[in-house]
Amino acid sequence: MYDPTFGHISIDGINIRSVNRESLRKSLATVFQDADLFNRTIHNNISIGRATVTDEELYEAAKIAAAHDFILKKNNRYDTIVGERGSQLSGGEKQRLAIARAV
Repeated sequence: MYDPTFGHISIDGINIRSVNRESLRKSLATVFQDADLFNRTIHNNISIGRATVTDEELYEAAKIAAAHDFILKKNNRYDTIVGERGSQLSGGEKQRLAIARAV
């Protein structure tokens, strides 16, 4: 992270300079408009980068991202293959999976 050249950045009214950088980095995530998904299951796509995630944690992340309900409507639920670059999902569904991954 870089300090701004002028002014300050605050989150909930707290100047980020007063927050431990490591803690701040662990608390933030970036989700791009065009989410990168792999030709794997929904479960695999959400859990990328988290080797020890439990099913309960994954389901909670999906709920926070408002993805859980649409996932349950899929034929294979969390075991649904999303297709190359998420081709079997709508744009909004792809973004929700990316948000769930970030959570």
